[in-house]
This record gives sequence, structure tokens and C-alpha cells, in this order.
Amino acid sequence: MDSRKCLENGANLQFPGMNCTIESLVGKGSNAIVYLASYPDQHQPGLYHLILVKELFPYHPGGAIYRDGRDDIRCEADGEDTMWLHRISFVRGNEVHLRMQNSRPGDFDLNINTFSWHRTLYTVMGFSGGRSLEDELGRTGADRLSLTDHIRRILHALDILEVFHASGYLHLDISPDNILLIGGGKRERVSLIDYNSVHTIEEIRNGREVYYSAKTG
Repeated sequence: MDSRKCLENGANLQFPGMNCTIESLVGKGSNAIVYLASYPDQHQPGLYHLILVKELFPYHPGGAIYRDGRDDIRCEADGEDTMWLHRISFVRGNEVHLRMQNSRPGDFDLNINTFSWHRTLYTVMGFSGGRSLEDELGRTGADRLSLTDHIRRILHALDILEVFHASGYLHLDISPDNILLIGGGKRERVSLIDYNSVHTIEEIRNGREVYYSAKTG
């Protein structure tokens, strides 16, 4: 059972030059918790920018990684190895995201910056209003979509995957929860997210890969 305590709605993250407020929980993964958040516009304080905030808070089956009463992320001795591994994976995922974003900015959501706070790391990302393919299929049902819809999404995913391969990376966690759908109909765009299991071929051949995702099924 996942006993990780999430940040409450309205919680304040006082990053340097960016005071963010948590709006709602988006989802939990084994590596992190993602929130919808906002920060005020500097020129028009009555207007706000919506963003995603990804908090490094690994799941530990024994609860050895936890949030204390001050919202700091703490780690008992039994959880130190897990925290270390996930921290490396989190940082590496950000590195890959930034490299891919800089090479093909139109194909990847914006990675704005990463901050140290509450004894952990937070990555601030642009909010596109996208939804995962997993959630989409849960709402509509795969049997209600035409073959054309499925093929169009597969082709778009392959186009993005080609960008990874051209850059020397393999994305080793291609699954419905990591396929992001943006927009709808014929104008729908597809992106791949979650870069914690992205490695170069050389890293895999030499046994230097950092992290592999494991999922039910």
C-alpha cells in the first residue's frame, strides 16, 4: 500500500524567483509525485501561470522514505539506497528531457527548471493540458475507437520515438501511461514522457544503465 503523504492543496513552494502554490494532485509514480500548481505573473499579479511540479519522493514498500511535519522528505537507513537510486534516476531524466527539448522543442513539454526544497528535488514543467493514453482509454474504451484512431496515435508515437533514436537514446518505458495526448481529433499531438528509463545503447551494452521501470503486467 502506498502511504506517501502528498502536499496539501494550497501548500507553498518558495523556489528562488518562483513562488508556487499547489492546486491539486495529478498522480503518483514509483519515483515521484506530480502536482498541478500555479505562480503569479510578475507584471500582472492578478493573473497566474499553470504548471506541473514533479516532486522527487520515491515509493518505499516499508515506508522508510516519508514526509515529516514540515513537509521535508526524510529517509531512514533502510531507504537510503532506494532514495539514492531514484535521485540519480530523477536527475538523469531531467538531463534527457532538457536535451530532447532543446533539439526538438515542438515535440516535448517544457522543462522549466529544477529546485532543491524540502530536502528533495522539484522539477517545474509547462502545463499543456495533455492527458495520458491510459486515462483516455479508461474514459472512452479502446473498443469505441476506430482502427484509424489507433494507427494515427501509433504513427505519432513512432515519430517522437524516431527523435530519441536519432539522438542516440532508447526509451525503455513506452506504455499507455507514458504516452501523452495533446489536443483532439486530427490536430491531436502525441508526446512521450517519463525519461527515467531512457538510456543510450552504449550504456546498456556496458551495463551502465541507471534504472529500469517495472509495472504490473
